[in-house]
Amino acid sequence: MKKVLILLSIVILLISCAKEGGDFKLEKGTVPYKVAKNLSEKLPFLNPDSSVVIITTNDFVITSAEVMSNMYYLFGNRIKQFENISPSELKITVIKNADELAKEKILRKRAEAAGIVISDAMVDSILEVQYKASGGKDKFLSYIQRDSIPLENVRADIKVGLGIKKYLDERLKDETQVSEEEIRAAYEKDTVVTVRHILLLTNNKSGQNKMAIRRKMEKLLKRARNGEDFAELAKKYSEDPGSKERGGLYENFPKGQMVKRFEVASFRTPVGEISDIVETRYGYHIIKVIDRKVGSKPYEEEKVEIKRKIESEKFKKAYAKYIEKLKKEEGFKLNKDV
Repeated sequence: MKKVLILLSIVILLISCAKEGGDFKLEKGTVPYKVAKNLSEKLPFLNPDSSVVIITTNDFVITSAEVMSNMYYLFGNRIKQFENISPSELKITVIKNADELAKEKILRKRAEAAGIVISDAMVDSILEVQYKASGGKDKFLSYIQRDSIPLENVRADIKVGLGIKKYLDERLKDETQVSEEEIRAAYEKDTVVTVRHILLLTNNKSGQNKMAIRRKMEKLLKRARNGEDFAELAKKYSEDPGSKERGGLYENFPKGQMVKRFEVASFRTPVGEISDIVETRYGYHIIKVIDRKVGSKPYEEEKVEIKRKIESEKFKKAYAKYIEKLKKEEGFKLNKDV
């Protein structure tokens, strides 16, 4: 079941079409009733003979009976695994399921109000993807049948999930837009660059002295661009104690490690070329870019996947903010006594 939900790319972790209303009861003798009875030894509020309200909203309540029914709907016979976890873990799981069920109902209501319609063909297309991911339709059916999960449940989940996804995509589209600049920045985030540089210090120097130092750097820049060995010039003239003896070499440093102007010149100057004079708080620099490693693949090959990742991150943030807004509007309250 979880594979189906992952394919929908929805941040809602659990989805169901369980019956609504506070009068929902578990039928005696059924698997969810028996499991709830066993679990009530750890958490009394799960006793199926006296359903307890876990969450209230303006339009509906979520009860312990409904949560147990929903968990059986999702996990089938695997619901029995919850008998083996601690009371604290069980409580977290039950409340999480109740929360997700409430959010699903709120969003489903909003999607229906917005006129969102999901066709059977759309559901079939998702199922075909799931069949393929499972190694074929027969394997998928055997997987869900093993856990007593009807295919109708899977189809219902997909239909609800697609409706909510479509609604959220439309509602949050302005907050999930990704610019070319964002894609490029993400691509270059792990980029490292290797340079050689020459530094002439200007700390505590007067304006006249700084002018003389700049003229000296201009001469060095001219010599370097005329083809003199940059490493030898750095060894002879650079005043940077951290790189002087290595011919001004700094290897494979990422963004965020060097002072800003030095970093910008290092990442923007083409490989093999020498920057103009760059002034930082240390003094004047000239920088020769030796190498730059930008990702494992060319930008054009990576940009689609990078965009998808950024959209996903933005969606999660926007969704979290939006669902909290909806909870307030719907009068969502968790029963703190459970």
